[in-house]
Amino acid sequence: MPIALKIPQVQNPKPPTNATEINVLCAVAVKPVLAELIQIFAKLHDIAVCAEFDLDDRISDSILAGEQFDIVVIDSTYARGLIDHGVVDAATHALFGRIPLVIARRDGGPGTVLTEPDEIRSLLLQAKSIAYTSSGSSGRAFLDAIGRLRIGDGISSCLRPMGIGQPALALAAGRVDLAVLPMTTINATPDVDVTAIFPPALQAGLEIAVFLGKAPANRVEAIRFLNLLADTGIDAYLAAHGLFRVQG
Repeated sequence: MPIALKIPQVQNPKPPTNATEINVLCAVAVKPVLAELIQIFAKLHDIAVCAEFDLDDRISDSILAGEQFDIVVIDSTYARGLIDHGVVDAATHALFGRIPLVIARRDGGPGTVLTEPDEIRSLLLQAKSIAYTSSGSSGRAFLDAIGRLRIGDGISSCLRPMGIGQPALALAAGRVDLAVLPMTTINATPDVDVTAIFPPALQAGLEIAVFLGKAPANRVEAIRFLNLLADTGIDAYLAAHGLFRVQG
């Protein structure tokens, strides 16, 4: 059953502002998580939220090239570079949560989800075709993981690198045996099931960071949005979509 999203009502009236919207740059892996949150936040605060979803490396490149934004939600791998270049407000840097990398199959039905490295190694070696995103954080994490599993040569002929959004579509259409993607993406894809989750030992999860831009046009509302993302009241909602808070 879907988790109902409950957000506390605003306690104080919104202060006057000249800015009529906030601009959010988001990693595509968090789109299934943030889409409803953004809609609710915009309605609650009576402000437009312009969200752009893309691969992490493209977002980082566009920020470094001077694109203006209020908030960025991105794989933490890119955090240090953005901070070092002075293009984000480092004081607002926070960890949003972790998205596991998973292996999915089409209509696999209920069953045991594999989590041990040896089980995942065997699953991948038996597959005839494995789709993954050719660029971006999830693709890099997958290739790193199969390196740690020492099966790169054994499955190289089965790998099907694809563009953004294509691996899930190929799996749902039955064009590949398996797809390796963030859990958030798989959970939002009909007619596919998670058959394995890469364990922490394989270092394949995506840790998602959030920041304000260096000079947000509407700092008040941008901070409110960051506070919403940090609210523990939405933890169950996030987990149901495949993003988990990092403890400790």
